[in-house]
Amino acid sequence: MATEAGQVANGNADAGVARVALVDRLLAGDRVAFLVLGRIMTQVLAHLRAYDFRDACEDLRSEVIAAIVANARAGRLRDTRALTAYVRILTRIKAIARLKDRLHHAPHATLPWETVVAAPPVLAPAAVWDAAGDLPDRQRAVLEAVFREGKSLEEVGKEHGLRPAAIRRRLREALSALRGRLVPEVS
Repeated sequence: MATEAGQVANGNADAGVARVALVDRLLAGDRVAFLVLGRIMTQVLAHLRAYDFRDACEDLRSEVIAAIVANARAGRLRDTRALTAYVRILTRIKAIARLKDRLHHAPHATLPWETVVAAPPVLAPAAVWDAAGDLPDRQRAVLEAVFREGKSLEEVGKEHGLRPAAIRRRLREALSALRGRLVPEVS
């Protein structure tokens, strides 16, 4: 039974019989079937990085299992081979709906998968170009061609007789040098 549960939770192709049995066992109230579905739902929640969602996790599991049971009893689970995908999709939809509802009630909160990054202070363009004036000539020329003149890396490469990869490297070096010069001023 544990082997069947692992096959269903991992979505193995040869677990079709186990999936049918899982639906039947779920309808019969088998605890192992509930645990297998719980494992699948936990994988989805971990993928969504919904770690702070644990307080409502049991409610979500109950809601998903109730939906699966209702759809199985109504005959809407046409292909039990797709049970794993169905559980994953249903869990994802219901988890996101709960998170969005939470955000609706707390508008300054963020979703768990959104990284919160403080916006850097804005510098005047003149300060940036003044700092660019101190760069080596080859870096400054690439920086000005791309950002002031709006040229593509290919166009700048043709002008300088270099491949776009070399231009990209010079541009990256120039931006890194600028960042190093401007960050102390920003802090």
